[in-house]
Amino acid sequence: TVVTNGVDFDRLDLSYKNNLLEKLNISTKFVITYTGLIGIAQGIGIAVDAARHLKHNPEIHFIIVGEGVEKKFLIEKAKKLKLTNITFVARQPRKVIPSIIAASDLALVPLVSGALRDAVPSKLLEAWACRKAVLLGAEGGAADLVRESGGGVVISPGKPKELVDAVTTLFQNQHLLIKFADDGYNFVSKQYNRRQTAKQMENVLK
Repeated sequence: TVVTNGVDFDRLDLSYKNNLLEKLNISTKFVITYTGLIGIAQGIGIAVDAARHLKHNPEIHFIIVGEGVEKKFLIEKAKKLKLTNITFVARQPRKVIPSIIAASDLALVPLVSGALRDAVPSKLLEAWACRKAVLLGAEGGAADLVRESGGGVVISPGKPKELVDAVTTLFQNQHLLIKFADDGYNFVSKQYNRRQTAKQMENVLK
């Protein structure tokens, strides 16, 4: 029996006041946010490459929140490219992450390779729980979920040009963000609520 991961809506506090975007002076911009581990498997370099292609548009900004072995390298790369449209932020307390996602326009969920077909990042479900559209760079189970839910856009892993095109399209058609966010929220609240998965686990054990 497989009991899937889920979202603990009882612990999801979107009312927590977080002014990170205001501190960074980007609260009026179109913000794409990644939160979590900045490791090899996540492939966050795609955001730096996309930021390079989008630097002509001052209204679009990337935020990378978290720590990991790739962070120092990516910061140095962004500095060499003289990018002002991507900001790296230190790891934040778990309780404030939902408020950061909620304040953003789009949640970025990348994986470095399409070979990671069985990986379904928990941040995918959490972004939908925060009523945010997802831009997923992955294949396999995670991509299937996005397509099934209608909660966002799927691009190929490690393809910055696809990321640039998707961000540009959503920036220009922000009504799509509302639809993706609503569809994603409805999907995760009905099928991936941890109250339901806990009951399923209890029934399996019994």
